[in-house]
Amino acid sequence: MTTSVSRKSGPQPSISDLGRAMALMATWPDCMGRDAHNPCNPKGVTGPWHFVDVGLFEGPGHLAERCGTGSCVTEKIPTLIDNLKTGTDLVVTDESGEALTFKPDRELRFLIHFLGDIHQPLHTATNADAGGNCVKTIGFAGFTHQLHATWDSAVVAKAIEGGHNSPGSILNEFQSEEATVKAVTDPAQIANESFILAKNEVAVMGVPAHAVLAWGESLPVRAVSRHRRPRAVHRRGRGTGK
Repeated sequence: MTTSVSRKSGPQPSISDLGRAMALMATWPDCMGRDAHNPCNPKGVTGPWHFVDVGLFEGPGHLAERCGTGSCVTEKIPTLIDNLKTGTDLVVTDESGEALTFKPDRELRFLIHFLGDIHQPLHTATNADAGGNCVKTIGFAGFTHQLHATWDSAVVAKAIEGGHNSPGSILNEFQSEEATVKAVTDPAQIANESFILAKNEVAVMGVPAHAVLAWGESLPVRAVSRHRRPRAVHRRGRGTGK
């Protein structure tokens, strides 16, 4: 059975309004169910959906086996896209055996978020260090001092600081690659890109597990982060139909 979706006529949101809405939606999967009594509920059963832990010594050919029962980012992205196309709920069972149902509006939040996660190198690779969570960093005041969190937030902030490094200017910088980037829609292939960066650019700055990484010693990080950011933006637009 197929489900047709009709587009509503009438005023449509501006690109800037849409961008702000997507930004708010994108953060929800990392901190679901926040309220006055619990500012940040844990991810629970959805936690493994954000990454796929392929060992640096293994290579991306091990993506399928490292995904387990389909609970990883490369498997969840196509599931979410299919569900959104057909208006299907995502139903999973949590650790207590309770069924959790995510309606399409929540599935869209997951999809936007995961299309960002899969471009973060440390969401696709591990070196027996929990994806960089066991590696300490210095030189990033105001941010969590773990390599993984540094790549999630601090590196992004550093890569776009200053007016000439705005998100718009970075997109323009890599505009010539837009068509090539949009042509790659297979999550496994995107994860492979990120894995190679993790192995060749990130891991060398963060091993062994207790190594210390300072921003002043890691200028290549800026280039890698700037390059992944526009790719994530373009593929988010393609994956969400915008």
